Amino acid sequence: MRDLLRMGGKAIPALEKAMASEDWQQRQMAAHVLRRIDSYEPTPLMFERCVEGLRDDRLPYERDAEGNRTSCTWVFNAVNGLRYLCEHKD
Repeated sequence: MRDLLRMGGKAIPALEKAMASEDWQQRQMAAHVLRRIDSYEPTPLMFERCVEGLRDDRLPYERDAEGNRTSCTWVFNAVNGLRYLCEHKD
C-alpha cells in the first residue's frame, strides 16, 4: 500500500480496477489507498465501496473460531469510509 501511495495519481487506474474485483478485501484495500491519494476524484464506485465497508468491517483484523487474531492491517474501512462519505456529502 505504501508503494501505491507513493505512486500517487499513476496508481489510480489500477486501484479503480481493483475496486471492481470480486474479492472483498481487495476492493476495500484499493478504496483505502484511493481515499488517501489527494488527486483522486471520487467515483460512484468509490462511494459504493465506502458503504460496503460499513456493512462488514472485518478490517483491521480477523479472528479465528476461538477469537484469536489471525491477521492484521492498519486499515479501518468502516471508520475511514464513513469519514470519507461525510467529507464528500455534496
